[in-house]
Amino acid sequence: MRSLVLLAGLLAAMLAIAAIRHLYALTRLARHSWLKQAWTLLMGVLVCAVVVALYALMAQFNAQTVTEVEALDAAVHLLGAAFIYAMARLSHDMAHDILRSAALETAALTDALTQLPNRRQFDTVLAEQIGISRRRHQPLALMSLDIDHFKRVNDSYGHLRGDEVLERIGEVLLTRKRASDTAFRVGGEEFAVLAPRTTMEEAHALAERLRMAVETSVVESNGHAIAITISVGVTVLRSDDDVPSLLDRADAALYEAKRAGRNRVCIAPCDATTTLTA
Repeated sequence: MRSLVLLAGLLAAMLAIAAIRHLYALTRLARHSWLKQAWTLLMGVLVCAVVVALYALMAQFNAQTVTEVEALDAAVHLLGAAFIYAMARLSHDMAHDILRSAALETAALTDALTQLPNRRQFDTVLAEQIGISRRRHQPLALMSLDIDHFKRVNDSYGHLRGDEVLERIGEVLLTRKRASDTAFRVGGEEFAVLAPRTTMEEAHALAERLRMAVETSVVESNGHAIAITISVGVTVLRSDDDVPSLLDRADAALYEAKRAGRNRVCIAPCDATTTLTA
């Protein structure tokens, strides 16, 4: 019986150590500080339990006999250690699977080249923001952006430089937009910026700031700077808008910017004084 008790205690200590390893992995996976602290606290408790268990093993090793109560106690400790290990292992595996699923979902909604949300995400967010703006009676601005003469860039410098231009546009939009705005790559050389709680005047100023930031950006090719400019169409949500009508008006404003000579911001005349009323 003494040998069985020692074996049970040793197995319990090994299971507890294995559980500590999984808890440590959970602290590294945790996205929230309070969760990291919780796993760390539990890990500390298990470390103390392992130290006490090893001390008890030494005492039992030196003892000549083991009582039935001590044997039962060793069995209970083994079962408890097995349960804790199973829970720690299961929690670790579940956290890993959740993070992996989240990463895959993010990848499905993100443009790999620019790291901006893609068209699929744009359609979802646009519909959500229209609903929020209507419920809260707040303005909502939409900017449609297009790189000027992008085909000429690809034809003259190659698709690799074209990709660098797209990356630079994505970087400018991410760094120069406001924290409340969301920039998207909606296709090819087309981008969009959705600006909640933004009036036409504010949206026009933001669009000009983004246009000038792109104009001063530089992409090098064999020692030559590639000139980059964008055209921007700006619109705001109207009381009778739905998703297609808002997009159509933004695209029409963008077309006007292209027709007027590119590298400029245009708005539809009917939007100049528009505010959201309901």
